[in-house]
Amino acid sequence: EFPINSAQYTLLDLGVTYSAPDFANSDYDFTRYHFRLFRRQRIFGLGTSALDIYMGASDGNLPPQNLFVLDHSDPVFTTGIGFKTLDQRNYYGDRALSIYVNHNFRRLLFGKSGLPLIKKIPFDFSIHGGVFWTEFKNGMTFPQNAGLPSARTAYSELGFMLSNLTPFLAPFNFALAFTWQLSDYDTSRFAWQIGLKL
Repeated sequence: EFPINSAQYTLLDLGVTYSAPDFANSDYDFTRYHFRLFRRQRIFGLGTSALDIYMGASDGNLPPQNLFVLDHSDPVFTTGIGFKTLDQRNYYGDRALSIYVNHNFRRLLFGKSGLPLIKKIPFDFSIHGGVFWTEFKNGMTFPQNAGLPSARTAYSELGFMLSNLTPFLAPFNFALAFTWQLSDYDTSRFAWQIGLKL
């Protein structure tokens, strides 16, 4: 939990799921581990950064409902955290790693430019980017997993966002994001998104 509008905070999530035939009469035999770290903080007076790291691993054979899934996001609210070039594609695995970073300079880059027109621009500017990887460590261990795509080589993207586009409509803060895929997957090479910035 964290205070609304708090500039700096850390969220940590650790979890283990255990299933075995001799434990609660389970039909499956596996152990699933996950770790998530989210950190938001100010950086040297140059704005605020957010870092989201997720790692997942497993022993045994994960059933389809317990696979790790890197899914596409199509949010109304634009947070800057979340992959934007996936189209409607999801990537699965029984191991996964995801790292995403967003840094919001707010108006600093425009205000400190010293250029007469540029320094008066009221928009916030931020950059975002991330990388993820998923894999089935023993191939497709369940027939139900056949055909599920995994990202065995890193999927990556990078972009920027302009927000506070409608300061006259506060608190409705519209934002426009532009993102390019840096890897070589059959999803969008470029994506743009408009929405409400939280």
